[in-house]
Amino acid sequence: MSGLDDTATRGGTAAEEVDTAAGQPDAEPETVATYAGSGRKGLGLLRMRGEAIVLHAMRRPDEIRDPSELAPAATKPADNEISQAEHLIDRMTRDDLESPDFTNHRTDAVAKLVEARLDGRELPKTPEPATSPRTTDHAGHGPNGPEATP
Repeated sequence: MSGLDDTATRGGTAAEEVDTAAGQPDAEPETVATYAGSGRKGLGLLRMRGEAIVLHAMRRPDEIRDPSELAPAATKPADNEISQAEHLIDRMTRDDLESPDFTNHRTDAVAKLVEARLDGRELPKTPEPATSPRTTDHAGHGPNGPEATP
């Protein structure tokens, strides 16, 4: 057994340097290494990326699968599924969205502010809400901190 194989089977790493940096003054050193992981030996390329050592695992041809195998099979929905979907869409569609309940007051207020600003008029006063909204921080505390939470 060679020194590389022996080291990899013991769970260590053995490496031999690759001369990829020849003639390149700022190139990072690269090393081909055998490694052991998940109960198997592998071959990889070690590189420096900043302060980290990165292992690029190399795969053997029998380990690479054709990605077309992973694509889902083409299916055609049944006629009753299409009719049920159309029925659901018809039931959930609303035509009465022109009521005052669906008025965007914020957009109207911003439009008034922009018009006043463009005309050089005094900005309209924003009415204060009748009650202040209840807020909760991300830790689940009430508006006055953890001591106010029941």
